[in-house]
Amino acid sequence: MNDHNLDDLIIDNIDPKTSKTKSFLTIIALAIVVLIVAIILTKIVLKDPNEKLVLDESDTEMISPELTLQPSTPKTDTSVQGSKSSQDLALHTPVQKTAPESVPTQPAVTNPTASTQEKTDADEQKKAEEEAKQARLALEREKIAAQKALEEKLRKEAALKEERIAAEKERQERLKREAAAKQAVQTSYYIQVGSFTQTPSSRFLSIIKKSGFDYTITLPNASGSKKLLIGPYSTRAQADTALVRVRDRINKSAFVVKK
Repeated sequence: MNDHNLDDLIIDNIDPKTSKTKSFLTIIALAIVVLIVAIILTKIVLKDPNEKLVLDESDTEMISPELTLQPSTPKTDTSVQGSKSSQDLALHTPVQKTAPESVPTQPAVTNPTASTQEKTDADEQKKAEEEAKQARLALEREKIAAQKALEEKLRKEAALKEERIAAEKERQERLKREAAAKQAVQTSYYIQVGSFTQTPSSRFLSIIKKSGFDYTITLPNASGSKKLLIGPYSTRAQADTALVRVRDRINKSAFVVKK
């Protein structure tokens, strides 16, 4: 009974104009809340990872707990008064602020294909540099080998040239000896300037040389004597011409012999 009287008292004290104003403001607040919720749901549906869905607390504060709907007509029935009391209790309950749902940010996704490509390019560049280095080393080795081959070739050519010169010199000497031997066989005229049991003195031999004659000393014969002969000459006329000079400069008793 006391409860009904209290409800009648509360209802009777409410100004109808104030009640309408509060009802209008409550409707506006509810519309704003619905709009905010719709925006949040739209952003969630779009799934934009770059945006963080944050609900400003000021939006929820716009809903005042005082803006509650109250009935404008007096209550006559007890059941009606009880339901109105429940409604008043629900409307006077402060609206709890809902924390904005935190949208997990997507981690930065690295492109494995690009990373693999960069690694492949780096490996290929390193491989190309190594191949270029090996090519340079091979070229240097080829140059050194070519230089050594050229030096060896020049050395062989110089040695071959020396051998040719030595062979030519030997050939000339051989031809000279053969010519001398041939001339010795063909010529048989000499000028005998003396016969000695011992080797003539060097002074005597020097006089023969300075006079422009070639001489030869024969082997000792049975008696042990050696002959000193000037020549040879191919003809008797040449020997007679030389005999004049030999008798004038070396020995006046010199004579021509034939062998």
